[in-house]
Amino acid sequence: YDAEIGEILDLSKRGSCVKVPFSSEETYPEFSLPGDHNRHNAAAAIATLKTLGVPLESFRDRIRTLKLPERRFEEVNIDGIVFINDSYNASCDSMKAAHRSMPSRNISGKYIGVLGGMTELGPFSERVHQEVGEVASEILDHLICFGKECTPMVDCFLRKGKSVESLESHEAIVKQLKTILSPGDGVLIKGANSKKMWEVIQG
Repeated sequence: YDAEIGEILDLSKRGSCVKVPFSSEETYPEFSLPGDHNRHNAAAAIATLKTLGVPLESFRDRIRTLKLPERRFEEVNIDGIVFINDSYNASCDSMKAAHRSMPSRNISGKYIGVLGGMTELGPFSERVHQEVGEVASEILDHLICFGKECTPMVDCFLRKGKSVESLESHEAIVKQLKTILSPGDGVLIKGANSKKMWEVIQG
């Protein structure tokens, strides 16, 4: 969608280069990484391999052995509470994808988001954080924010009458989590790399 002209652009009809369509709805039983965004990335990689003439059989075994790097949608179970440590970094798309993937986890209780702000967004910061807030408020039962960038997310939750708070340190976040969490709850930990949100898990 091009906001300047107010139209959805059909990229398949633009430019003269070869275009290869792909869909994250394609299923590969061997692929087991969590998250729609990871399935989307895998579909793009597979489409690339097919375009290069690589036989499907030659990368099927590789798909089975794929593992996410540390702090990328890493599931950590602490006393019956499921923490999703996705603290490596954050963008608008990855934030929204992580929230949409949360309900598929083994969680029977509350959904809690512990989100650090996204950085280096310049004039787009407010709009992007508001977009994430809209998605998060549809999924989370409670949001804990860290960083002044998060104000639009907090405002979004307040407008919808949803539970939210903004805390100023990792220590304060850990203390609050110990107060509100129960076995069966799920906690998404995510934010810009500079926010070091993984320290919440360590606490």
